[in-house]
Amino acid sequence: LPAITYFIQSRPFLEKYSSYVTVNLSNINTKTTELVCMHQPDLSLASNAVLKSRLIVRAECSYPKAWKQRIPVQVSIHYPIVTTQQPLQRGEPIKSEQLVLRSVDILTLHDGFFDKIEDTVGQITKQAIPAGRWLSPRNIEAAKLIKQGEFVSVFTQQPGFEVKTQGKALSDGALGARIKVENLSSKQIVEGVVTAPQQVEVFL
Repeated sequence: LPAITYFIQSRPFLEKYSSYVTVNLSNINTKTTELVCMHQPDLSLASNAVLKSRLIVRAECSYPKAWKQRIPVQVSIHYPIVTTQQPLQRGEPIKSEQLVLRSVDILTLHDGFFDKIEDTVGQITKQAIPAGRWLSPRNIEAAKLIKQGEFVSVFTQQPGFEVKTQGKALSDGALGARIKVENLSSKQIVEGVVTAPQQVEVFL
């Protein structure tokens, strides 16, 4: 078990969580425990193995008798992630005092998660979230700094000069989002990046 546990923990896709990994061999075949190997068996996973709660470890030995065995293992990763301390309403800006880090088996989660409270503060809930629920990209989103139809400042920066004009946003946009804007002077539609409330930078 220690050898298999270390092998699982050292996989590249588990590197970040290695100290939180627990491996269970409770369903191991009794024939496997009777196999003898005079050296550390060679262990491997399928080349396409991904992070999941059930994995198959391939063990291979060459001495004193050659054998190969497929060993099913159960993996859990109880890792601190961002969860709610109180119910949140839909459309509510998230505050740090509403959140707490709790240890959860992340292999049971399918919607993603956050492991830093600061990454979620200021974001907006996309739905009502009960107390004790983890936050994920499925239930929160970045606050919109620009709303469709708003008038915005459109600017272009180049070494030594800056050009500004007024435009009309053709879609909502959060910080860093690419949106299309209609230039009010030329009526030309350009695409830029939201840099601040009512601010869009166009790159030439």
